[in-house]
Amino acid sequence: MDWNWGINNLIRLFDTVCMIQRKTVATSADASKDWQKTQYSNLIRYVPSGTFFARLRVNGNLIRKSLKTDVLSVAKLRLADFEKNERESAETRTSAGKGRMTFGDCIWGSRTPAVR
Repeated sequence: MDWNWGINNLIRLFDTVCMIQRKTVATSADASKDWQKTQYSNLIRYVPSGTFFARLRVNGNLIRKSLKTDVLSVAKLRLADFEKNERESAETRTSAGKGRMTFGDCIWGSRTPAVR
């Protein structure tokens, strides 16, 4: 009889440990509430500071960068500029990697401030 009682206690202890671990996982989900979606794509807001961030995927890479503002209208303008610059630079990197660099890209890419 004592032997069965010991097994039942082990099972109860094991179930309790799993429940405690599940609770800790649930608290990590609360951290995702710090980020708030906006009505505009690729624009999110960090709630504790109110700062807007750009969050976009370019060539399979996720890029998140602060737009350094807490005003929505300014964030939209900066987002458009940031997205344009990132997509252009990604296109330049891929075209240079594939050997499709133009002569002008080669000159401007290798030009340093000392060379004129």
